Amino acid sequence: MYYFLDIFVRDVSWYVYWEAILIGVLVATSLYFFTKNKWGSLFLGIPISAAYLSFVHHYSYHLILISIHVALQYLVLTMIEECTLRKKKRSG
Repeated sequence: MYYFLDIFVRDVSWYVYWEAILIGVLVATSLYFFTKNKWGSLFLGIPISAAYLSFVHHYSYHLILISIHVALQYLVLTMIEECTLRKKKRSG
């Protein structure tokens, strides 16, 4: 637990990591709207957020962040997919 707190909470880096994850989620969601490819947009969002994190803030991207990013992005894309399927069913 100390390792987790030392890396992610020290120097308020947790907010920077969430910012990178949010940017990756937004980019992957916009890719999903254009391509309708769930898994392709999911796995393209990870390198984009990792590149943002390393180039802009000079931080490294950890495995914990990748798992959080994949889970969050999967939930977002599944909710969007369910909404579009319901809309198509309702309209006939």
